[in-house]
Amino acid sequence: VLAAVQFRGAALDSQARSLSRVIDVASRNSLEQLYKTGSNLGAYAIRADGFREAVSKSIAGDSEATTRILALFEEQYSQRAISGGIVKLVKLRLLDLDYKLVAQSQSGDASLSQALPDFVIRTLKKREGADSVRAFGMLYTDQHRPLYSVVISVSGLKTYGFLEVLLDPVYHLQHITEELNVPLAISNDSDQVLFKSDNWDALASGETLPVSFELKDQNSQVVLQLRILED
Repeated sequence: VLAAVQFRGAALDSQARSLSRVIDVASRNSLEQLYKTGSNLGAYAIRADGFREAVSKSIAGDSEATTRILALFEEQYSQRAISGGIVKLVKLRLLDLDYKLVAQSQSGDASLSQALPDFVIRTLKKREGADSVRAFGMLYTDQHRPLYSVVISVSGLKTYGFLEVLLDPVYHLQHITEELNVPLAISNDSDQVLFKSDNWDALASGETLPVSFELKDQNSQVVLQLRILED
């Protein structure tokens, strides 16, 4: 009997590890899609007529240029990826060369902090050479709110500043439940459930194998925990 129990335990552990790897791949694919979409949204905004010039002037304190930037930000909310529900845009931000906030879109979440977390700024400042002007994507939290950030250089003959595209990772990651055909729950860093499948509660009370996977930020802190149930 003991041997049978040990065998079953080992089999369940092996199944859990295998499923964890599946969640890992699915979640990273989902975040890669967010990165590409965020990069495209940012690149589209930067290509707008007069955007680079307005960025330079706005960072220098020109209020008219900042008004122009804000108007361009609002136009981005009508992009197909956003209006069509492909991604959920949380905020667009203009950052100076030290990654300090200069201006941000009026649309979106108004409760966000006015500054990037210190470790995010340190991570961005560590980049050198070509990497310093390449779009950079990362997860972080703002007052327990999970965010996916894509920071894009606004450059011409020189770098004028940076555009930050903030997206909702939970909105995108929830599609894993359909992709893997499993019940899914997503929690933030304080274990608050932000999403769960319609059938989660019913199945969680039965005999199922719960499997968890953590998504962490550049500071190795948990941003999101994904849980699935396997029968």
